[in-house]
Amino acid sequence: VKPDNSRKIKIDIPAIFLENSSSERFITFSIKTNKKKGLIPENHEIAYEQISFPSIINKTQLDVGVLPNVSLDESEDEINITGELFSIQFDKKSANIKLYSFSNEVIFDQPLKMNFWRAPTLNDERDGNGSKQWLRAGLNNLTEIPINISVEKLSSSVIKVFTYCSFENEDHQVVFDVYQSYTIFGNGMVDIYTQVLPHEIVSTLPKVGIQLVLDNDFNSVSWFGRGPMETYPDRCAAGTIDKFSSTVKDLHFDYVVPQENGNRSEVRWLNISNDGNLSLNFTSDSLFNFSIRKYSDNALEKAKHINELEYSKLTYLNLDYLQNGLGTATCGPGCRDEYIIKSQ
Repeated sequence: VKPDNSRKIKIDIPAIFLENSSSERFITFSIKTNKKKGLIPENHEIAYEQISFPSIINKTQLDVGVLPNVSLDESEDEINITGELFSIQFDKKSANIKLYSFSNEVIFDQPLKMNFWRAPTLNDERDGNGSKQWLRAGLNNLTEIPINISVEKLSSSVIKVFTYCSFENEDHQVVFDVYQSYTIFGNGMVDIYTQVLPHEIVSTLPKVGIQLVLDNDFNSVSWFGRGPMETYPDRCAAGTIDKFSSTVKDLHFDYVVPQENGNRSEVRWLNISNDGNLSLNFTSDSLFNFSIRKYSDNALEKAKHINELEYSKLTYLNLDYLQNGLGTATCGPGCRDEYIIKSQ
């Protein structure tokens, strides 16, 4: 097709693809160069479009009747839930999961925690709705205050733990109230429900999610969502929706000034596996974000140059329901209103 011209192309799509389905389906059009010209190689993609087909996504229902039994042991300090292949420990003093093991191998032994912070980007620091507002509310240094934790055995193969915590800033102001329930099934699956209630001091947020710390050998990552490059709510048009695979190292991006990076958005499912045979699978009722790296948020924020970053012996995984946009405040307008996470 010559410049300033158009052409109609007929595509035969099987009728089954046009019907509602329980699976998502997409058709992707890619425009590529047919020969090398200057610095642009042959077969170089210069444009794409992706169209989704109608689908009806139903949440998978577990048949709890066929699941293995789980046992419950509660003490003054802990709640221990054990199945045939797994063990989960809740710390009553923090109201968090503090250990998860599967097949006698520790998956994580540091608390699974709510996370409302990201290492500010250079845009965040200049944006009036960015880190200035976040720091005013003290989101960078929150203390979790457990209010209540209780447990209920729903059946021989299902146990549910309820928690209620408040989060205070350095000035001892309550910033968030968080209610969570953890439904643990006999096969080791954990279903987490979270309700976050922000207080008036919060105007905008960098993110809303959970963070867990895995062992160093969890290095292989696969996901179904936008990729393969990093994407954010206001910077995702270049990312197609597909199944991608990568390593933890390659999902990190070294900006000249270390900062938040490596987010993948509109994720349907995420799989992280170690060097052995263990893998963690994450899904959600809604699209979610994830990032995974060998650096803590504190390390990213503290370093001013790439050479000041050192690999951790741990793997930090962020699973975020909401991620604030990036904007262009260093050289233009801040984050657009529709991409700002506002206190609601």
